Amino acid sequence: MKRLVIVALALILLVEVVSADRGFIPPPHVYVKEDSQVAIVAWDGKKEILMLSTNVRANEPAEVWEVIPLPSEPIVEKGDEESFKKITNLYNRKAIELRKMGGLFGEKTTKAGEGLEVIFRKQIGAHDLTVVRAKSVEELEEWIERNLNLSVSANVFYRYIGMGYEYFVFDRISVSPDEKTVEPLIYVFETDKAFYPLVITTETTKSPSGVSLFLVTKGRPTDATTLSKWQTVFFSGAELKAVHEKLWEMFPNGAYVTYFRGYGIYSEDFVVEKVYVPTALDLACEWLNKRFFVYALKQYFSSSWWLISDPIAKIIMFNMVLASLVGLVAYGYFTYTTVSRKLSRALGIVSVAVFYALAICVDEVGFFILATSIPVGIGTYALLAVRIYKIKSS
Repeated sequence: MKRLVIVALALILLVEVVSADRGFIPPPHVYVKEDSQVAIVAWDGKKEILMLSTNVRANEPAEVWEVIPLPSEPIVEKGDEESFKKITNLYNRKAIELRKMGGLFGEKTTKAGEGLEVIFRKQIGAHDLTVVRAKSVEELEEWIERNLNLSVSANVFYRYIGMGYEYFVFDRISVSPDEKTVEPLIYVFETDKAFYPLVITTETTKSPSGVSLFLVTKGRPTDATTLSKWQTVFFSGAELKAVHEKLWEMFPNGAYVTYFRGYGIYSEDFVVEKVYVPTALDLACEWLNKRFFVYALKQYFSSSWWLISDPIAKIIMFNMVLASLVGLVAYGYFTYTTVSRKLSRALGIVSVAVFYALAICVDEVGFFILATSIPVGIGTYALLAVRIYKIKSS
């Protein structure tokens, strides 16, 4: 049953969802859809690395502008599509093994108005990027109409400027009815919380959207978010480096990767402000809970087997569990008596401790001991019965 649950979880985690990261400003009568997308958000408490990969198409060939609101001035670089494949494969593999288990900016322009400043313009591959800083919704709307020759409702921007998100990345891309993979981009910016814009897609497309997101943090996220949280797994520094060099630079000693997904109309952005960094004791307890021997004992005492409806099967199961527990005790007793008689009581106690430590720490040993504990328990029953019979006979 446990293996089936793990496999099912791994299948569910495969990333095949639509996107909800950016707003679109298309020309009139052009409708844009992102058919599939995955994002990586790495946050160390002060800085965020946002990696995006999307597949887009439209009802007719056109050039459209994507817009992303950000809390601070970003560095924008070209990403690597392989990063998303690598993190997905690594994450799914770890989910299955649960038990084992600057010059980058170019020249700044002059201010376009009191409340709006064009930070930089830059061409990255197929992306024609413009980053602006806006403190006034009205000036941003006017700048879009004057410079992009597009009309957009100011409601799209009121929310973000009101929250202090003054930086907006405008990205011009070509779209067509045929699905097209847009070259990934990496945004690096300062922030006191992990942030991923969702509302702007709802505001600009007025339709349900989906999102699939990997959050990389130094601890486990504890905030409730608008997206559903799935499994959290640990990536070593080497594994992060295999995904992308920047992730390793942020977390050279490794980090926790949490998978989030969702679909619908979003009224809140994805935000994580708190993460819990497990202590050494937490990690030790988690490691013990994943051991086969401990897992089996927990099942013994959970009494879930008592829900069996057939009374005969229930009696058989009860006796098997009882025999196994007796066998485990008998293993320790036999070990102690054998060693203490030949050596000493102290070494007998140490031998018993080592015996059970091996059963707990080494899954193969634990499996063997549990598998043989039932016949050992039955044998112990027989020895007790013979002894009791001899006592009564004498």
